[in-house]
Amino acid sequence: MNIRVFPRRKRSICRLKVPLLDVRPLIWRRLQLPGATSLERLHAILQVVFGWQGRHEHQFVFGDERYGVSAGSPTSSDGGDERKGVLCDLLEEPR
Repeated sequence: MNIRVFPRRKRSICRLKVPLLDVRPLIWRRLQLPGATSLERLHAILQVVFGWQGRHEHQFVFGDERYGVSAGSPTSSDGGDERKGVLCDLLEEPR
């Protein structure tokens, strides 16, 4: 999954376009979330909007920073704690 981010103002609302990779036809969702949304909460929201049930490991990547879960833990050996990562701190303004 790839997340294209279109934040209007970092501390208010973040607009995200979330397309599924390697799927034809293209499947995507556009979300508007508070900048203070944690990655843990974003994961829960994605489960609902895509109709998933949280049965797979996942990872969010922002530049060189990785956040995600492995084997049911909110932290990963190769990533940060997604409970602590929030959108307004991780997203950059579009160029």
